[in-house]
Amino acid sequence: MNLLYHGSPIQNLTEIVPHTKFAYGTDDKIFSALYMMRRGPWRFYRTLGHRNIPFFIERYKSMFDDCYDGVAGSVYVFDDEYFEKTNNRTWKTDKAIPVSDEIKITNAKDFLIQAEKDGLIKIYR
Repeated sequence: MNLLYHGSPIQNLTEIVPHTKFAYGTDDKIFSALYMMRRGPWRFYRTLGHRNIPFFIERYKSMFDDCYDGVAGSVYVFDDEYFEKTNNRTWKTDKAIPVSDEIKITNAKDFLIQAEKDGLIKIYR
C-alpha cells in the first residue's frame, strides 16, 4: 500500500468527499499543496515537470502571492487502496475516503517557497 495526498484550503476534515464526479489524489505531497490556493478566477499552469518536480507558472505579476499568501490549508494523507490510477502521478475515486493523516499548513506561500528552496518545486514568477 502506498500513500496519496490531497491538498485543500479547508482544515480539519475527517474524510474527503467528491464534489464533482471524483476526488483526486497524487503521490507528491508538494504537488497536492498547490491545491490549497485561495478561491478565485485563477488560470495558471501547475503540473509535474522535468524529473517529475511540480511547477507553477504565474500568468501575471504577483499571481503566486494572490493565490497563496496568507492561505491556511491542509494536505490530507490516504492509502491508495481506495483510488484508481488515472495517469503518471494522479489517482481518482468516486467514494468518500477517510483521512489517514492531516498535515496542517499555516501559510501556503511560505510552505511552497520552502519547498522550492528544498528543490521540491519550481515556481516561475
